[in-house]
Amino acid sequence: MWEAGHEPGYLRLNLGNIESFSVRIGERSVIIKRAIDVALRGEQSAFSSALTKRGQVVFEEELAKLRSCFQPINGLSTYSQDMLEMLHQFGRGPRCGLLQPYKGPAVGFDVSKAYTECMSLITQIPVFSEFDRMLPCEIDCDIKPLSFYHVYVHNLDPILFPQSWDFVPGQTVTFAREKGIEIETHGVVHPHRTLAVNGRKALEEMWRNEELDQVTTKRGEKDEDVRKAIPNMIWGMDNKKYTKQIACLFTDEKEAHAHSPLVMKLGPGFMAVKVGQKRLKEGYMPVGRLILDAMRRKLFRMVAAVGGHAVAIRTDCVYVAPENEAAARADLIRAGFKFGNLQG
Repeated sequence: MWEAGHEPGYLRLNLGNIESFSVRIGERSVIIKRAIDVALRGEQSAFSSALTKRGQVVFEEELAKLRSCFQPINGLSTYSQDMLEMLHQFGRGPRCGLLQPYKGPAVGFDVSKAYTECMSLITQIPVFSEFDRMLPCEIDCDIKPLSFYHVYVHNLDPILFPQSWDFVPGQTVTFAREKGIEIETHGVVHPHRTLAVNGRKALEEMWRNEELDQVTTKRGEKDEDVRKAIPNMIWGMDNKKYTKQIACLFTDEKEAHAHSPLVMKLGPGFMAVKVGQKRLKEGYMPVGRLILDAMRRKLFRMVAAVGGHAVAIRTDCVYVAPENEAAARADLIRAGFKFGNLQG
C-alpha cells in the first residue's frame, strides 16, 4: 500500500495473523479484509478454497441476512457486571465425551442440520442492558423463557447439567422440570426488552439458494456444504467473549513504541501490536446461549430416545456400540429425528 501511494491505517490481528487493515484512498478510509475467515474456532469449518467473485458476493449476502436476525444492531446487549460474570463463569459449549465406561468401535448418528434447526426455532431474542442485574428469586419461581437463571441441580446430568450450579435460559429450566429433573432457581437476570426475529425465513432462503451449491468448506478430510458452515459461524460469533488483538502502523518508531511496547518493522514503517485480551462488555452472548442450550436439549432428547444404548456424545452426535446400531436407528426414527452420515 505504501508503494502504491496509499496512507496505511489500522491493522487488526488475531494471534498474529492479519485479519483486516484500513487504508486512506482520497477522502475515504477503506477497510480491506479477507472474504472468508480461514481460522475459525472449535466446531467451525475453514474454507477449503478461494471463492469466485460471484461466490463471495452470494456468501456475504447470506451471512449478512443471518447476522441481521441473530446479531441485529438494535439487539445488541450491554452486560451488567452480574451478567458478565455469570456468562464467563458458567460456559455452555457443545458437549463431548463418554456417557458410560466403554472401549471399542462405535457407530454415531449425526443429526442433520442440527444447529440450523435450533436457530430456526428462535423467534425472539433477549436484549440486556447494564442495569439488568441479578435478582434473588424463589427456588420454584415462575419461569420466563428468555430470562437467565442461576440454578442448582441436585442430580447431575452429563448433557444438560454436568455441574451442580449453572446459568441457563428459562427455556432450559422449563425443559428440565418437564423431564423430571429437580432444579432450584436462586437468581434471575431479566432482559429489559425482547426483539422479534425471523431467522427461519433467512435460513430457508439460504438452503434454497442454488448459487451456494459450488461453495464448500473443509471439515477434516471431507468437503462440506457451506450452508452448514454459515450457521456455525453465526453461533460462534454470537458467543464471542473477548476483543481481538489490534495493531497500528506508524511511520515514526518512537510514536509506535509510545502506542505499544511490542513493535515490529513492516516495510518503511513500524507496526505496534496491542496484545492481550479484554472481556467484551457488550455483544450477543445471550443469543448464542439460546442456540447452544437448544442444541443441548436436542442432544438430551436423542440420548433419551436410544436409552441405555448411548455410550458417548459429541456436539450433535450420539454414539452406540455396533451391535446396537439397528435398534438405535429405529429408536431415533421413531422419535422423529433425521440424521446424516454415520460416524465410525
